[in-house]
Amino acid sequence: MLALSSGFTRHVFFDECIASAQPLSEPGLLLDRVRPSFLPGDEEQLRAFWDDTQAMQAWIRLHAPQTLEAHLRNLQVRFLEEDPSAWGPVELARMHSVAASLKWILENAAGCLQESKRARKDDAKAVDQILEILSPHCSGGSFYLNASAGSRLDAARTRMQEANAQWLEQENRLREKTAALLGVDPVRLKSDVTLPLGDPKIALFRSVPDMQEVEVSSHHVRFRFTVSGDARAAKEILLQRRRECLDLEAAEINSIQSRLSPFITSLRSALDAAGWTDIHFAHAQ
Repeated sequence: MLALSSGFTRHVFFDECIASAQPLSEPGLLLDRVRPSFLPGDEEQLRAFWDDTQAMQAWIRLHAPQTLEAHLRNLQVRFLEEDPSAWGPVELARMHSVAASLKWILENAAGCLQESKRARKDDAKAVDQILEILSPHCSGGSFYLNASAGSRLDAARTRMQEANAQWLEQENRLREKTAALLGVDPVRLKSDVTLPLGDPKIALFRSVPDMQEVEVSSHHVRFRFTVSGDARAAKEILLQRRRECLDLEAAEINSIQSRLSPFITSLRSALDAAGWTDIHFAHAQ
């Protein structure tokens, strides 16, 4: 049986070999920092550690390690330190990406380790539940709240789209009318119009109600196209529809946060299993 002693470990550079293996994931790095060093009397623990490392070496010989490396690097989980009730679209998209990588690791690589280092069935099931909750809203690393057909949010978004179309129609109509009065291209009114002081057109611009004088200097006068009448009313309706959508989206995100909350503890346990996979992958390499 292998016996550890300070002289033996120095002779085979044991401590240096252990220290040179750097995990790729945040869970792996955390576990590696808190994992106790092997000391004389820990021969059984060392044997078990080496058995897992050999099992990972065998796994590497049969699989392309680049995929595992990519999934391990993707386990950036500092957002889990925050209160889940404060998670927004960025954190929810990160959660989905982490859960997808974690699922791959648990199903394809973690199984070669001892049972004590694998994820429990309940923990693996929790990862599946997280993906089920988030997948309808996540794609390509981003989050967009998906509204089911006929839902309140779906109806609110439809009303907002209709209000936006009405607003654009009214605004374009008023801009073209105002541009015709001023004798300019309507495109020019999409930004401020600056006229040099003394320009005879200044009086004309000041006579048009929808041109607001926003700056007067010793060198120029600056005007800005503003909306009135039907166009202004259409804009107010659009803003109201947007507020309705934002309120419903906030409520839906709160609901998603509440549905995710029961699975966070199991997710952390599953991440520990991925962390051990990472540690032994680093040593096997």
